[in-house]
Amino acid sequence: MFDLATRHSQTPGKSTTHATVHKPSMDNIPAIVTHAISLGCVTQAFSALYEPSPLSDFAAKQYGGQSVYLTVVGLAITWIYFALALHRDFTDSRAAEINAQAFGAVAVPLETLISILYWGIKTAKPELMIPPIEALVLPIKLDLALHLMPVVLLWFDFLVFQPPFNKSLRPDYIAGLGLLAYCTHIEIAAVKNGRLPYPFLRLEAPFERLAIYVASAGLFVVLFKLINGLHVQVDRLLDRKTVEAEQYAEGEVDIMDKQK
Repeated sequence: MFDLATRHSQTPGKSTTHATVHKPSMDNIPAIVTHAISLGCVTQAFSALYEPSPLSDFAAKQYGGQSVYLTVVGLAITWIYFALALHRDFTDSRAAEINAQAFGAVAVPLETLISILYWGIKTAKPELMIPPIEALVLPIKLDLALHLMPVVLLWFDFLVFQPPFNKSLRPDYIAGLGLLAYCTHIEIAAVKNGRLPYPFLRLEAPFERLAIYVASAGLFVVLFKLINGLHVQVDRLLDRKTVEAEQYAEGEVDIMDKQK
């Protein structure tokens, strides 16, 4: 269970409560085990992507390699998050806490977005998600490792061991900067490779693709808020520290441990 520890400071006529960082202890063992296993699973998925195969050969020959695929970008962010979370489990460093929370706030909604888009489009019209290239047809085990396992691991960790996302992280800024970086990257890669990474993007005119990009960024922000709201509801259901958690989620106590 997450432990949103608090400390109190008294000023004349005013009492304040601040969220503090995790404290390394035996109570952290379930979180440590979860983060270690999760990091191992994500590492194995990454290794499978780069093992000699038609898929890795195809990616190696194109500009941008595997990084043109949002799935791989999301997997990289997830790997960084679990590595930072595992490091945070062994330290009371405020920097470690802030870094882990920041990457978690990107990884959870991003992997949720990836899973929704991937499985939704693949179920409705698979030809719009999977190019008609034999090398890009994924074995079921790798498909699940890339498009289902990360989001399951992240959701479990988030709901059980983490506090809600802090509003001071600004999901609109995260989505905007991520949109600009990723879309610029794949558009440049498309010019050099002669194709966009996903077939559903190739069917649209440039301004229509822009609308898809912006809508995806908007969905990221919506998911951020919905996921956070679900966390607070789970906290209430399990009778966890809902007052502190809600203050943190609403930004009354920000990620830098300052009460507003």
